[in-house]
Amino acid sequence: MADISVIEVYGSSWTEFILSSQASSNTGRYCTYDHADPSVIGTNYPIRVPTAGNGWNNTDYNYSYWKTHFLKITGWGAGDTEIKNVRWCTDGSLGWGTGVTLWIAKSGNTYNWGLPSSQYSQATGIEKTTGNPFWSTVGGKEGHPYYRDVANCSSNATTYDSNNYFWVMSGASNKITGNGYSWGVVTQVQVGTDATHGLKDPETFTWVYDII
Repeated sequence: MADISVIEVYGSSWTEFILSSQASSNTGRYCTYDHADPSVIGTNYPIRVPTAGNGWNNTDYNYSYWKTHFLKITGWGAGDTEIKNVRWCTDGSLGWGTGVTLWIAKSGNTYNWGLPSSQYSQATGIEKTTGNPFWSTVGGKEGHPYYRDVANCSSNATTYDSNNYFWVMSGASNKITGNGYSWGVVTQVQVGTDATHGLKDPETFTWVYDII
């Protein structure tokens, strides 16, 4: 059977960091720096709690850099046929307190909201202060080029749980039949003026797929 891992991709030219695999497990961290390794990020790149009107683009909010995650398939075996119906979900809540929201990016396709690996785009922002929202069309369209021009491209990630999956990729033509990557999930943390300071507890995100 194929080996399947969850990876975070960062950098200008697709650098991979393994979050979960058969051999390793790491905890990611939302921050204001384009990196994935929590041992590098540490507490050096927090998302600042803004004062009113002094957040990103003179709003009441600051943001993490957006995060991009994929399933990576390696070691495809002779007996493997296909992987399809890739879904993603939270546990339905976010224990990070008042003023903190986790947003997820979605395209205009009903059952293919995820990001094709060919459309990966590096996160941007102001290090140690705020990321640029993936939906932003201001400042030279600094948001994610795959999502920013799509109407209603952002959704509260906690609306997607085991009873209401986020459909990353599905359909007869969207399946994995060899080594490579699934479509991806782009998420981003928003911090408002009423958020509390300090590190937040870990949250678990789940990937689900059908394998034949």
